[in-house]
Amino acid sequence: MIKYFNTIYKNKNYEIEVHKDIRYRRITLRYKNEKFIVNAPLFSSNTLILKFVEEKKEKLIKNFNNKLPYDEKGIYILGNYTLFNEGFIELNGKFYLFKDLNNFYKCAKKEYYNFFLLRLRHYEEVMGINVPYSLKIKIVSSIFGSNSYSTHSITLSIKLIHFSIELIDSVIIHELAHHFYRDHSKNFYGVINKYCLNYNECRKKLIHGVYK
Repeated sequence: MIKYFNTIYKNKNYEIEVHKDIRYRRITLRYKNEKFIVNAPLFSSNTLILKFVEEKKEKLIKNFNNKLPYDEKGIYILGNYTLFNEGFIELNGKFYLFKDLNNFYKCAKKEYYNFFLLRLRHYEEVMGINVPYSLKIKIVSSIFGSNSYSTHSITLSIKLIHFSIELIDSVIIHELAHHFYRDHSKNFYGVINKYCLNYNECRKKLIHGVYK
């Protein structure tokens, strides 16, 4: 059962998507894509659910905004906070009008593809991978990277553009480690730790939006 409501925070309207199911034991709340998503026990009253949202929404929005890679003054590029210049941002020596994050990613894909490719080729050589992988750069938010065995290709999320080179390299090493082990076994992490000594620290930074 799905129902929809609305709430207002700082004069902005937000949608509330409520999922009720007998499997849910308690009310939980997530904030994603400027929308609140609620999971609640089947017989929870709408009044109780909306009260729960009102109590939690400010903290969720603030925590989300604190993790954003940009603000009104600038944006993180390769771990460095880069200032806007009259609404424009410099990408690899070229200036683009910053409209929104998705438009920024489209521009960054074009300007930084070769950068990501060179990092991939470097670690293929270091790790002794003789058949180069093809590289895809996509606008995805759910993953940092993936390795496709069927197409011998590696996909990286363009959102990595915000992170330092060290953190980007940790993702590339992770995906190339799947060349040797398809699972996430002890041997798999043994390969990663051989080429990225502080992998666990890098992973935490990626997850928590620490860009440098």
